[in-house]
Amino acid sequence: MVDIKENVIKKKKISLKSILKNFIKYYKENLKVKHIVCFIIMVIIFALSLNLFYTNLNNQEAKEIITESVKGVPFISSLGEKIFLAFLIIFAGFTPYLYISVIGLFCGYSLANNIIINYILNGSTTSFVFMIIGGVIQLIGFSLCVATGINYCRISTKRRKFSSNTTYGLNDIKSTFYNLKNDKEGMKKVEESNRKKFEEKKKYNVKVPYLTFIVSFIISIIFVLVGMVI
Repeated sequence: MVDIKENVIKKKKISLKSILKNFIKYYKENLKVKHIVCFIIMVIIFALSLNLFYTNLNNQEAKEIITESVKGVPFISSLGEKIFLAFLIIFAGFTPYLYISVIGLFCGYSLANNIIINYILNGSTTSFVFMIIGGVIQLIGFSLCVATGINYCRISTKRRKFSSNTTYGLNDIKSTFYNLKNDKEGMKKVEESNRKKFEEKKKYNVKVPYLTFIVSFIISIIFVLVGMVI
């Protein structure tokens, strides 16, 4: 009985190790470059937004409005909102062609806004520095979501191309014509042309790596959580 339990535990460990190994491989091949580019763009937006908000801190009227109207959001509620946002960014890639996930690049603007609001309410320079560091760490997670969403959209687009029915085309006209003439040589050429087109179309028959996307989502949330704690 003990041996059976040990074997089950070993299988689970191997399975988890295998999942992570597959994710790392997939990340390097499909997500790494996208992740880096998205992170750089998001950091630039974050820095520009932070600078813009910070330079307007001398506006006493704006400070009073923020202080009176803004209430602290509970940590769990804020985390829940960000988890939901991360989920939306990734699985917006379900829609082919549109690349809706790129909207997530503007998370940096929202983070910068929240940091300035907290700085106005708390007034601590030390906390301000830590919030900036935490914001950058969160951007690592959100940029991974955007990269994953973009990759998901690329796959969805390929699958749509594969599954779409081709309209009545030139080969169909040729086929009908050669049929009427009983031209076997012509029919053979049309069939060969159709075969080549189908072979080309087969490259769009790709699988959606849902498990990999789930792992990407979990890793993103870990970065967001760490950034929020800081």
